[in-house]
Amino acid sequence: MSVSVAQAAKVGGRSDARRWLSLTVILVAAFMDLLDVTVVNVAVPSIQRDVGAGTPPSAGSPPGTHSPSPPF
Repeated sequence: MSVSVAQAAKVGGRSDARRWLSLTVILVAAFMDLLDVTVVNVAVPSIQRDVGAGTPPSAGSPPGTHSPSPPF
């Protein structure tokens, strides 16, 4: 049961396409997470002003808004 080079390339090509698709999905998800954190960090002061909320002395900003977390 030997596999020819052409058959191996065909199988490998399909596998490579899935790897590139997976990488693309992961990078897009990471970018969306970063964008979400950025929007929240920009919006928090405006929301605080609108609702009349102050910053508690023990907290600078809401938890989870300092840096993006990995999407996995």
